[in-house]
Amino acid sequence: MSEKRREDIFRDLLELFNIWKRERETKELSKLNLEALSKLEKKRARLLIELQKKENTLEGRILKSLYEKFSFMLEDLWKLRAIKIFRKIMIGEDLENVVKKERKFIKVLKELIDELISEEKIGSLNFPECLLIDATEINIPQDTTERVLVVFKKEVPAFVDFDGRVYRGISKGIIASLHEVNSKLFRRELIEFLEPEI
Repeated sequence: MSEKRREDIFRDLLELFNIWKRERETKELSKLNLEALSKLEKKRARLLIELQKKENTLEGRILKSLYEKFSFMLEDLWKLRAIKIFRKIMIGEDLENVVKKERKFIKVLKELIDELISEEKIGSLNFPECLLIDATEINIPQDTTERVLVVFKKEVPAFVDFDGRVYRGISKGIIASLHEVNSKLFRRELIEFLEPEI
């Protein structure tokens, strides 16, 4: 790999890191430069092609490591934004800085919530903000399917679990199996873990 190519890759990685870090450190959706993100996506694809050509070499292992870093930050960026969007919809806040790619997700999510409300599976759209911690503190692996047992310390309004289960009628002392993502969203004053946290 030439010195210039290496410098280009690290400059791109730093640019992506700064975009990802800004999203991670703010409660609000950050304003994205879609042109820059599109270029970074293309550069990630180019890395993959280079990696495949040099798979069993030292350079290939370096390219694989760089490709994985690119992939993690690009994918995690969209996950962080999805969590923020979900949270804002659940507590009834306005959404700003949404990009076209996210509008379909928002539309489907709002339709699902409206359907649940009309079927009286949940009482209202607003999920009290006091129950939630800052979603930017949570890094959710893509293949997470773990559930944890918790006991509720206080009464909690109806809510939809991360994987779609509806919980209602939660009063003090109720034991529930929650998706680990939801368990991390609740403040510790509201739940106690009955098994070790993941």
